[in-house]
Amino acid sequence: MAFISLVGVTAAFQIAGVIGKRLNDQEVGYSEAANAARQAETLLLKLELSAHHFLTQREPEAQMKFRSDALYFKNTLRKLGASEYDPLHVLDLAETYISNMEKAFRTRVRLGLTEDKGLEGELREAVHDIERRLAEHGDVELTSLMLMMRRHEKDFMMRLREDYVSQFSDRVTEFRGELKRANYSAAEEAVFLDLLKVYRDQFLTWSATRLELDAQTSQAQDSLLTLSAELRRFAETAQIEAERFMVSHQTIVRKTATFLWSIVLLLIAGGMLLSIWIGRSIVGPIAQVADDMLALSTKNSTGIPAPERKNTRNELEHIRSVLDYFAANLAETERLHNEVLYHRDNLADEVAKRTAELEEKKIKLELALSQERELNEMQNQFVAMVSHEFRTPLTIIDGTARRIDKTLERSGPDEIKERLGRIRASVTRLSGMVERTLDASRVAHGSIEFVPSDIDLSVVLCDIVERHREIAPDYNISIALDELPETIEADPRLLDHIFSNLVSNAIKYSKDRPDIHVRAGRDDSHVRVSIRDHGVGIPKAELPNITNRFFRASTSKGIAGTGIGLNLVANLARMHGGQFLIDSEAGEWTEVTIVLPIKTPKEAGKTLAAIEATEESHDRAA
Repeated sequence: MAFISLVGVTAAFQIAGVIGKRLNDQEVGYSEAANAARQAETLLLKLELSAHHFLTQREPEAQMKFRSDALYFKNTLRKLGASEYDPLHVLDLAETYISNMEKAFRTRVRLGLTEDKGLEGELREAVHDIERRLAEHGDVELTSLMLMMRRHEKDFMMRLREDYVSQFSDRVTEFRGELKRANYSAAEEAVFLDLLKVYRDQFLTWSATRLELDAQTSQAQDSLLTLSAELRRFAETAQIEAERFMVSHQTIVRKTATFLWSIVLLLIAGGMLLSIWIGRSIVGPIAQVADDMLALSTKNSTGIPAPERKNTRNELEHIRSVLDYFAANLAETERLHNEVLYHRDNLADEVAKRTAELEEKKIKLELALSQERELNEMQNQFVAMVSHEFRTPLTIIDGTARRIDKTLERSGPDEIKERLGRIRASVTRLSGMVERTLDASRVAHGSIEFVPSDIDLSVVLCDIVERHREIAPDYNISIALDELPETIEADPRLLDHIFSNLVSNAIKYSKDRPDIHVRAGRDDSHVRVSIRDHGVGIPKAELPNITNRFFRASTSKGIAGTGIGLNLVANLARMHGGQFLIDSEAGEWTEVTIVLPIKTPKEAGKTLAAIEATEESHDRAA
C-alpha cells in the first residue's frame, strides 16, 4: 500500500512538474516575443529617421545607413517570425515598407542628389541656357514671361499641385506667341524655340517625377503606420499571454502543494493504523505464551509430579519454539515498522524540499513580474516623454513651413533663410534626441565603439563651453582649468558627449539663476571635471537613483527630458575606467563630477554588462 501510494505521489509530482515547466516556457517565450516586438518598434523609428534624412538632406550616407539598418530590422523580424508565438505577418509588412521606400530612394536619385545632377540639374541647365539667351537680347516681354514660368516652377516645387503645370504650359504657349510677334530672324527664333522646348520637356519630366516621389513617399508612410500598429498590437498580445501563463503556473504550483500535503497526511494516518494492527497481532500470542508458562509454573509449584524428562524436554522445546517464533515475529514487526517510518520521514523531507523549491520559484516569478511591470511602466513614461520631446520640434517645423507657405510671395531671402534655419535646428534637435537614445541603447547592449586617443582635455572643455555660450547667451558660463596634464587618453567623441550633456543639463535646470561653473584639475593619476549650477537641485533621497535609466528627479517636473542623459554619462565614464559623482541640495545647487584616469586602464572600453560583472565579483571578494 505504501509502495503504491509512493508511486502515485511521484507520478503526480512529475506530471505537475512537466505542466509547470511547459507553462513557464510559454510565459518566457511570450515575454521574449513582447520584448523583441518593442525592440523592432525602436528599429523602425530609426529606419524612418534615416529615410527622412536621405529624402530631405539628400546625403548618400543616410541611404546606406537605412539599408544596413533595414537588414538588421528584417533579421530581427525573421527571428520573431520563426517563433511559435508570432501569429502576425509583420515580415511581409516590413518588406512592403522597405520596398516602397527603396522606390522613393530611386526616384530621389533620378531627381538628383545635388543641384547640378539628375533631372533637377538638367532643368537648371535648360533654364540657364534660355536666360542667357534672353539676357543677350534684352527682350523685356520674353523675360517677363520667362519669370512667370519660373514662378510657376517654384510654386509647383513648394505645393506639388498639377494646376501649376498647366499654368506653366500656358506661359510656354504665350512665350511662343510673343516670340513670333518679336522681330527676330528665323535662325534666332529657331534657337529660342529649341531652348524653350528643352526647358518645357525638362520641366514636365521633372514635375511628373516629383509627383511620383510624393506618391511613393505617401505609400511608404502608410505601410509604415500599418507595420508599427501590427508590432504594437503583437507586443500587447504577447504580454497579455505571458501574464496569463504566469497566473496558470502559480495555480498549478498551489494545487500541487495542496495535493502533496494531503497525501502526506493520509500516509501518516495509514502508518499509525498499520502500527496498531501489527501491535495487536503480536501482543495476543505473547500473552497466551505467558499464561501457559505461568500455568506450568503454578502447576509445578503445587506439587504435581514433574513430567517425564521427555515431556519436560518437549515442553521446553515448545516454549523455545514459541519464544523463537515470538522473537522472529517481533523482529519482523520491528523491521516493517522501521521501513514504514523510513518511507514516511523521507517522503516528508522530499515534499518539504519540493515545496520549498516551488515557493522559491513562485517568489522569483513574482519578483520577475514586478520588475517587468516596473520596466514596462518606465518604458511607457519614456515613450510619453520622447513623444512630447518630438512633438515640440515637429510643431516648430510645421508652423514655420506653414508661415513660409503663407508669406512666400512677400518674404525676403533673409527671412526665408532664417525660418529655414529654424526648421534645420528642429531637425537637428530631433536627430540629437534619437542619437542619445540609440547611444544609451548601444551602451546597454555593449555595441558602442570605444576608440581612445591622446587628447587635450582643456581644448575639449573650452570648445564645449564656448559652444554653449553661443547657444545660451543669457547664461554666465565660467571655466577654471588648474594644472591639467598636456594630454589624457580617452575617446574624444564620447568625452564630448559626456561634458556637452552635463553643461546642457546645467543650462536646462537653472533658468532662474543662470550661473554655471566648470572646473577641471589634476588629482594624482586622474583628472577631475566638475560642473556646478544653481538650479532646481535634486532631493538627497533621490540621488542614488539619478543614474537609473528613465529615472527623473521630482524637481524636474515641467522641464523637458527623457531620463537617459545621466545614465548614459555615468556608463560612458565607467567605460573610460572613471567615476560619476553627484551632490545636490534641492532648490539650491547641483554639482556633477567626472573622474577620469590620465592613462586608460586595461579594462577600459568594457561593455556595461562586463563592468557590472567585474564590480559584482569585487563586491563578493570584499
